[in-house]
Amino acid sequence: SYSGVRSCAVAESLNDWLPRVIQAVKPFFSPELDKGAKWYREVDGALEGSRFGIICLTPDNLTSEWIHFETGALSKTKDALIWTFLHGVGNADIPPPLGMFQHTLAEKADVFRLVRTINGRLAEDGGEPLQDKLLEDNFETFWPRLENNLKEAENLAVTVVPAKYSDEVENPRAERALLEEIL
Repeated sequence: SYSGVRSCAVAESLNDWLPRVIQAVKPFFSPELDKGAKWYREVDGALEGSRFGIICLTPDNLTSEWIHFETGALSKTKDALIWTFLHGVGNADIPPPLGMFQHTLAEKADVFRLVRTINGRLAEDGGEPLQDKLLEDNFETFWPRLENNLKEAENLAVTVVPAKYSDEVENPRAERALLEEIL
């Protein structure tokens, strides 16, 4: 799931990269829908039975209604795993309800942990996971490609944030707010 220019670039990069690392992964990426398709029905259908989803979060889409809609739709599936992929934001920047998920930072070690988790879940979904050594080799081979694409996404213009949310995006959350959330 993505919302905004930067988030779309991150999602597009993951969509291209993941099947190269784990060939059994078949992502759904909405820009690949056929022209003339009823996009809402296609997206809704894809979300309905999905057991896994990656939500691409950036500074400009933390309050996106679309991100929250798709995350909620994925959450409805029993035992669904939702992975938030943070690009340009840190764990503490993500407010609830998105803040309740185990986040993945757009950094090599953390992305490998995500890939290892996805690979391990394939068997539960009728897929065939890669052996650990092959997964590591594939990851190392294709990581530079993803890393380059993620760096390029950093340079994309941030979409316009509605004034009522601008403080939430531009300023990190106050320590007090974080402490209150934890308590």
